[in-house]
Amino acid sequence: MAGSEIDSIRALLGSKPRPVGWAERCQRLDEVGSTWPVASDVTCEGVDCDGVPGEWSLAPGSEPSKALLYFHGGGYCSGSITSHRRLVTEAGRAARTRTLAIDFRRAPTAVRFNFGGQGAWH
Repeated sequence: MAGSEIDSIRALLGSKPRPVGWAERCQRLDEVGSTWPVASDVTCEGVDCDGVPGEWSLAPGSEPSKALLYFHGGGYCSGSITSHRRLVTEAGRAARTRTLAIDFRRAPTAVRFNFGGQGAWH
């Protein structure tokens, strides 16, 4: 990545300071990630992965019979398919394979509590 690209990313992040609340952090990451849209030659298709949202992507020349499985960053508390879509699709292009991005549940909104053996997702 060229120095000017890194500088523009730093400037963008600096213009949107990290919020305190989790929902606001997720929104900020989605806004920042959406700054770089998916290339026009990449196809994306939403998929239900046994109740968990996911998204297939395929760049021209990629091998559709192989897949790169991607779990977005964010320490399991922020980030989403939206915030990492460009990164995922370009990783697939570089690997010459389709990708499957998983939009897993994030803490603290999806935390498993265990009270005397009784657990529940919240």
